Amino acid sequence: MTSPSGTGHGKVCMDDFVHGHCCGEDAERYKAVIVEVLEELAAQLLKKLNKADQPELVIAALGSEAFSRMFDNILAHWDEICNVKGYIETSLKNLIS
Repeated sequence: MTSPSGTGHGKVCMDDFVHGHCCGEDAERYKAVIVEVLEELAAQLLKKLNKADQPELVIAALGSEAFSRMFDNILAHWDEICNVKGYIETSLKNLIS
């Protein structure tokens, strides 16, 4: 799915995904995984910001197209994520190196 803005970046719209592809138990499982992902992402980013010698680099990464692609990938492959903490840790390590 692409974003409503029509940018063509292949962005997954969470509401469209949930309503278009999930129903019942799948929708609930999707929401639970995404909540876990968001909580873990926030926790790990806060930790990186607090430990960074140059926190502005972490902040810049959050505004990058690479971060957008990383998050789109998480939304697209939510049902394949077995270890949220490890998945987020690896994704952020690849993004902020």
